[in-house]
Amino acid sequence: TGPEDSATSARAWVFAPPVTLDWATQMTKSVPKGCKAASTPAYGKPSVALTCTDAKKQTKVVHRGLFGDAWFSCELTGKAGEAPATVQKRASRWCLVTLTAAAADA
Repeated sequence: TGPEDSATSARAWVFAPPVTLDWATQMTKSVPKGCKAASTPAYGKPSVALTCTDAKKQTKVVHRGLFGDAWFSCELTGKAGEAPATVQKRASRWCLVTLTAAAADA
């Protein structure tokens, strides 16, 4: 087991070319294998929050949503064995701060 097995990571993307409501709606319906969509949306309209678990028992939380005509996606991967609820809380806070910063720079 190397150090990368217990590391956390965070990433965010903003797709600024005009994104249509139809495209965004389709993206919220895309749930990768090993992931489960939350029953309530993350943020944006439309939006989706996914919780994924890999073979190493690492939880990754992904938030995706449409803001105006920009598509925002962020993800946070927790440490191996970390409780999914803990990763979900951290991801929600981190994604909100990241989105706020991106909007301030726009």
